[in-house]
Amino acid sequence: ELPHSPRSLTALLSDSDSRSVHLSWLRPFDGNSPLLYYVLELSENNSPWKVYLSEVDPAVSEVLVGGLTPARTYQFRLCAVNQVGRGQYSAETQRMMLREEAPSAPPNNIVASGRTNQSIMVQWQPPPESELNGVLRGYVLRYRLAGLPGDYQEKNISSPETNYCLLKDLIIWTQYQIQVAAYTGAGLGVYSVPVTEYTLQGVPTAPPQEVEVVAINSTTIRFTWNPPPQQFINGINQGYKLLVWPEQSPEEVRVVTITPDYPSSRHTGFVSGLRKFSWYYGSTLCFTTPGDGPRSAPTLLQTHEDTPGPVRHLSFTEILDTSLQVSWAEPEDKNGIITDEWGNGRSIKVTLHIYSFLLNLLFIQNLVSPEIDEGPFALLGAFHTSGLITHTFEGGGV
Repeated sequence: ELPHSPRSLTALLSDSDSRSVHLSWLRPFDGNSPLLYYVLELSENNSPWKVYLSEVDPAVSEVLVGGLTPARTYQFRLCAVNQVGRGQYSAETQRMMLREEAPSAPPNNIVASGRTNQSIMVQWQPPPESELNGVLRGYVLRYRLAGLPGDYQEKNISSPETNYCLLKDLIIWTQYQIQVAAYTGAGLGVYSVPVTEYTLQGVPTAPPQEVEVVAINSTTIRFTWNPPPQQFINGINQGYKLLVWPEQSPEEVRVVTITPDYPSSRHTGFVSGLRKFSWYYGSTLCFTTPGDGPRSAPTLLQTHEDTPGPVRHLSFTEILDTSLQVSWAEPEDKNGIITDEWGNGRSIKVTLHIYSFLLNLLFIQNLVSPEIDEGPFALLGAFHTSGLITHTFEGGGV
């Protein structure tokens, strides 16, 4: 006949292995046919019964059931098999729960992205359910500067439903190494593989260094400088701005943008088209994509002297047969300090040979007009060259 069911099936948690259960039972009546083996089944978390051990040695009356999952409930039952067939199952054991453990897998799909120049957003998904090993209680996020030894800073996310964390008060345009681990009531699980991410760029916090600003001619200023220290650029150096403005008109700023010359530590740039013999302030700054950094200390300098502009209000008066009075006003653009011997005069009497006055005027006009930009004394030089001047008198100043 069929064997009877095993009696007094008992399940106890193992003292040495939190994922094992010790089962024991009393040998049943074999039905007058030698027992061939036992069949052990289990039910996990009230799931349907399934065979766990299909052929347990009939000579034993206890077995260690291993490889179970922490923090889950289990029931067991056992039946004996002889040559006639399979007997009835034993009474089921009481449902028992295994102890919790720390998660054996890290959170999944860790993603970090720079949110601002001093913050990084980190997101993730929970570890696989089969490897939580208990009730998920939260996460620990740790981070530090990438590529450098040092202690981690940690953030505790105590809500298991929260799967993100915004790291704040970080260093501008700096790479961080970030890891996340889940924890249960039994402790902290394993950390994820590190991910790295930069905070966003900021504006430079230091000006260019060792700035020199000099005038190289009457309309051009040359700048030379070194880049700001790398740790103060706070991003990718997009270039430099050369700033020049008149001493008395700070709102009239002229800006020239210079592309960075990465192989060179010393940079050079020029600002042209300035007013001659004029006072200017010059300064430079470094900029990144978000904006401009601080300016270097302004340097006051003067463009070089140059030839003066044309005289104003040139006129001929007191026209007589042998003389005329030539009068003028100073050039609007002196472009320097006028040092000619006539520099303080405003008029001069010119004595001429007796020629046809009209013819002389026409001749003078044709001779002088191409040179008038060279100053008022080009006119007198033209008179001398033509032989028309026989005597001159200093004017008394008009």
